[in-house]
Amino acid sequence: AAEKVAALEAAGITVVSSPADIGKAIAEVIKI
Repeated sequence: AAEKVAALEAAGITVVSSPADIGKAIAEVIKI
């Protein structure tokens, strides 16, 4: 799983470690 996360981050995809962080991560990506 760690390799997958690293690959996604290398591809420029925001990765969150827990579902609770998804909303915060999306907000940062779309700059609310």
